[in-house]
Amino acid sequence: MQQKYRRFSEITKSITVAVLFLAGLALPALAAEMVPVFSTDFNNGVPTEFSGITVLESVHGYAGIGTGSNTFSGDFLQNTSGGLATGMTGTPGTPTVLTLTDLPSHYSLNINFLLAIIDSWDGLSNDPPFDSFVPDYFEVRVDGATIFLETFDNFVGGDGTYIPPPGVALTPTPLQLGFNPGPDFLETAYNMGLDSAFQNIPHTSSTLTIEWLAYGDGWQGGGDESWAIDNVDVTVNTPEPSTVCLLLFGIISLGYSGFRRRRASTR
Repeated sequence: MQQKYRRFSEITKSITVAVLFLAGLALPALAAEMVPVFSTDFNNGVPTEFSGITVLESVHGYAGIGTGSNTFSGDFLQNTSGGLATGMTGTPGTPTVLTLTDLPSHYSLNINFLLAIIDSWDGLSNDPPFDSFVPDYFEVRVDGATIFLETFDNFVGGDGTYIPPPGVALTPTPLQLGFNPGPDFLETAYNMGLDSAFQNIPHTSSTLTIEWLAYGDGWQGGGDESWAIDNVDVTVNTPEPSTVCLLLFGIISLGYSGFRRRRASTR
């Protein structure tokens, strides 16, 4: 009797190990269902989920720029905060913050938005006398952790650090899009949802905080340098229920089949 019990215990352990091993292999391959949790184009005002700098401005010459139907239109949220005092370090801009709560169960998320880089962004470095106006950083944080940090440059042939992946840059070169006039005040546009930095971001909490901000020793802010976002969408990735059920059924079936084979061989 004891010998049979030991054999049964060994068989059970073997099956458990096999099941856990199969689960570890299969879980990363689960099909993901993208669940929308937030969306706004700012054309009906600023949603209450936003805080910090929440000023709306006409998109001006950005209208119609985008990818397919995802284009700038109407109003966008513009952040002109922070600035540079002569002979002093640039004052960081105040973030624009999106806070979401009661998110469904998920393992990662995606952030999609159009980004406008407005007026005389100077990138990372410049020759005198403009070297006092750098760098100009744009950062995005998720729950306080930086997921994107680059410098932008709106001068033709400039030295911004950001190299957009294919499809992200919506303006081949800096353009005059209706803000400050003059050759030193141009604009660029980006579809940041096409950058992998904003896709499949590991996240499991039921709450989410996204911060957009600009800063740097040369950050001028105000009417010299600003940025804006439009068409903000957030989705979370969760395994499709049907896939989970099929996976569990398959694992249980394999385990039971193995148990029966082991049991038959001990008789």
